[in-house]
Amino acid sequence: MQSVVDHSLKNFEAKYRYFAEQIDLMDSLFKATFSPLVRKERREKWRAEKKLERRSMDSRAVSAIISIYSLPRSRTHALK
Repeated sequence: MQSVVDHSLKNFEAKYRYFAEQIDLMDSLFKATFSPLVRKERREKWRAEKKLERRSMDSRAVSAIISIYSLPRSRTHALK
């Protein structure tokens, strides 16, 4: 029974050591795979934020113009 435990522990130790030695390679592979996706996601998020800002600015500009250049609401105020 002890030989089975020793064998299992040796296998686990060897696998763990291999993993620890190769972690940098796996990390670089992970970054190479997902970094372009992250950059694309950031660009799309930035574009969406800018689009919302433009809409917000447009609506504020329209409301400011309306408040500055308010027109009479009834005919009684119309110029003759």
